[in-house]
Amino acid sequence: MHARYFRPLAGLPWALLLLLAAPGALAGSRIKDKLVLAAEEALGPMPQYTGKLRPRLNAFGGALTLRIPLVEQDGSGKYVAKLTFGHVSTTFSSATISLFEKVSALERLTFSGIHRDKVVFQVELTRAQYKQLGLKRLEESLGAYQGRFIERLLDRKITEHEVQRRVDRRRLETYRKVFAKLPGGQVRIVEGLLR
Repeated sequence: MHARYFRPLAGLPWALLLLLAAPGALAGSRIKDKLVLAAEEALGPMPQYTGKLRPRLNAFGGALTLRIPLVEQDGSGKYVAKLTFGHVSTTFSSATISLFEKVSALERLTFSGIHRDKVVFQVELTRAQYKQLGLKRLEESLGAYQGRFIERLLDRKITEHEVQRRVDRRRLETYRKVFAKLPGGQVRIVEGLLR
């Protein structure tokens, strides 16, 4: 047999041949997963992320991994100078609530908070665990707690620094209780962050 008689795929474009040979071959290319697109839409614009430090999303089936740099909120795109649990937990809850509330196909989320190119905070949650923990209700209660100080703040009976200190302490206590409900290994936090 000559080679010219044994070439049934010779006229097909090379990209199609590549897909036929290995269906997952283009996974790392510009083709985005539907879950990633839905997650990007749910998270919305994030003006604080400029330059190299940007959130990264990866999806596999109904699972999503979000690696998010913990940066200043001023749009400078730089890592936070002094990392606090308040900053980390606010970033976590904001992203987690947005994703689980707006992306119905999301079954599992792995959130990783990155600071100075190292993972300092990582939480893995299923949709069932998210519902059980009630993060949205928890954040609303923390907002209400902070709101209790408005009148005293306006009357100058308390400083903004003192209000922030009390809210941060309440946030730490609350999230410690919440994370204690998750099985071991699903929450990893750098030791110095829990002060």
